[in-house]
Amino acid sequence: VASANFATGTVTNGQVVELVIVPEPDTIIFAGIGIAMAGWSIWKRRRIAQIMRAK
Repeated sequence: VASANFATGTVTNGQVVELVIVPEPDTIIFAGIGIAMAGWSIWKRRRIAQIMRAK
């Protein structure tokens, strides 16, 4: 019976397994779009507040 320790990437039956998590390109794109939309929303709120104060 083999035991595994995935934190270090080793398996005790002689095989070595290394798990590397790589996000798909779509995930990175959607994360970037989300961050950009959040930044735009913050900018717009500040801009509207600035215009309202100027009146």
